[in-house]
Amino acid sequence: MKTIFIIASMVMVLSLLALGFSCAQPTPAPAPAPAPAPAPKPAPAPAPKPAPAPKPAPAPAPVVPSNLAVGTKFMPSTTYTIGVAVVKVISKHVEGVTAHAASYATDSYFADGFAKGLIHLGIGTSHTTVMQVHGLDKWKGHGSAPMRLIATGPPYFLGVLANPNSGINTPADLKGKKWMVIRPGSVLLRDVADATLHGYGLTKDNVNVMEHSSSAEFVAAMKEGRVDAMGWPYTKAAPWVEELATQGKVAFVSDAPEALAKITEAYPMFSVMTLPAGTYKGQDKDQTTYGILQTLDVHADLPADLVYAITAALYDNFEEWSGYHADIKDFALPGAIDAGKIGIPVHDGAIQYYKEKGLWTAEHEARQKALLEKVKALGPYKPLT
Repeated sequence: MKTIFIIASMVMVLSLLALGFSCAQPTPAPAPAPAPAPAPKPAPAPAPKPAPAPKPAPAPAPVVPSNLAVGTKFMPSTTYTIGVAVVKVISKHVEGVTAHAASYATDSYFADGFAKGLIHLGIGTSHTTVMQVHGLDKWKGHGSAPMRLIATGPPYFLGVLANPNSGINTPADLKGKKWMVIRPGSVLLRDVADATLHGYGLTKDNVNVMEHSSSAEFVAAMKEGRVDAMGWPYTKAAPWVEELATQGKVAFVSDAPEALAKITEAYPMFSVMTLPAGTYKGQDKDQTTYGILQTLDVHADLPADLVYAITAALYDNFEEWSGYHADIKDFALPGAIDAGKIGIPVHDGAIQYYKEKGLWTAEHEARQKALLEKVKALGPYKPLT
């Protein structure tokens, strides 16, 4: 029995050994595949170009009025008469339009009138027009009024008129004297007083600057010797100056060149001008001083061809136009566009006419460029009211 067990055990062991050698050896596990290289990062796509900004819509063509309003001062006045003359010439000689006069108490209303389309042309003065277009005085901070020049007209002299016995030979001699020049409410006469004092280094502390309320008051004061000098705008044919000159009660005092340079630099609304000798009785010398000019202005946005037609109508028919009032003769060319007296830019339509007549020079062009740069820097006009 024991022998049988041993034999059986040996048989089992041999069987197991045979089985182990008959089985295939296991294949070694393959080496792990290398980690794949990271995919290259794609280059960032270029930022899309912004779409071009749409072109601004063209400005609408200005509406050309068929009935032009010509701003003037109160009726009756010289400027009203001149304005009516402009109306008549335009209505007769400019095809497709008529005109009418629009009367205002003062040309200080013109800037707002132009801006609001209430007037299209105006008979003003260089004093007010320059302040409105260049943003001076009460128009400071309101931009530039939309006004352009066609022509300048009659001069208004603003020099010192002295009592012949006052000892005043130059405005510097006003020191310690009585000068009747201020009229309450008059911006022009305020500026006249300030400009003359500035030109000669004087002040209201050393000049007795007096007020007046009417021409009758200062004429009487001059006749009676109660003042040493007076100030009021005067033309080449002012009746009250003729009255004083006829009685030997007025002396025409000239300004020094260096003083005029200071005055016109500080007060660009004033221009140097000369009252010729012999204009008034007893005036044996030219009076060189400063003053203002009447102006014919036009809306800056009126089409050039229309303004050209207006300018041509006035000057091609100048004899007819000037026949309405003697002062219109001072609008005659070429003096009406003296480059040294142009205070605001000239309208392109008027320039076209002057170029055709050979009156527009390099000096005019330089002046025009300088004026346009100044007014464009001020921006659009914002009405006072």
